[in-house]
Amino acid sequence: MHYRIEADSELEDLEIVDKRSLLKSAKSIFSKKENEKRITSTNALILHLDGDKRYTQKSQRYYNKLGLRAIVKNVPENRQPQVIGSLIKRYNPDIVIITRT
Repeated sequence: MHYRIEADSELEDLEIVDKRSLLKSAKSIFSKKENEKRITSTNALILHLDGDKRYTQKSQRYYNKLGLRAIVKNVPENRQPQVIGSLIKRYNPDIVIITRT
C-alpha cells in the first residue's frame, strides 16, 4: 500500500472504506441496467486484494457478472504490503482495491 500511495495517489485522495459500505455503494451504483452497460463498456483493469477467501470469491463472481476485467487475489493481510508492488508491476491495473477484514 505504501508503494501505491507514493506512485500514484495523494494521501487526501485515498479513503478507508469498510466492507459493508463498499458493498452498499457498489450495489447502488451497479443496480441499474444503464450503469451496467456503461461500466461494462470500459476496459479498465481492476486489481483487488482481500484476506478473506469467501469475500475474494464473492467479489470475483460479482466482477464477472458485471463483465468487468478484474484480477482478484486472496492474500493474507499481513502479506499484502509485501506483494502489492509486484502485483502492480505484473498486471499494471487501472484500479487497485484492497479490502481488509
